[in-house]
Amino acid sequence: MGVEVGVEVGVIQGQYRVGGLRDTFVEMPSGERHHALYVRRGGDKTALVVHGWRNCSIDFLYLARMYEKELGYNIIVPDIYGHGQSEGDAVRTEMVYALYKAKTGYKELWITEGTEHAFSYKDHRDAYVRRVKEFLARAKSRNGSR
Repeated sequence: MGVEVGVEVGVIQGQYRVGGLRDTFVEMPSGERHHALYVRRGGDKTALVVHGWRNCSIDFLYLARMYEKELGYNIIVPDIYGHGQSEGDAVRTEMVYALYKAKTGYKELWITEGTEHAFSYKDHRDAYVRRVKEFLARAKSRNGSR
């Protein structure tokens, strides 16, 4: 049983084990190496625990451990593109288009000019707040919510 996410799967380059924890690198079709931590408990449930901006897989291992130890899940904790041990210089603007296309339901796309990844709110605060408020109002009206 798998989930199709619209990207090619890379080739596993190496795994290092410490107990049940596997430290894994995958070579992506682009040639970049991406890193993840993985624990397989043997069940059919897997939790994908994704870190936040400027973090890495190790920073969220405590939460992944809860899924593995307390709930019996297999866990995957990747270093997302350009973070931790995964290669990539920075998140490129063109990456948003595939994500936008994949998202179902009501959506809007706003790309700010001259702003680095995750700095739109900081660099364009008034416009950002106005656009979020307007988006939420439109989304609520489409769903018949109050």
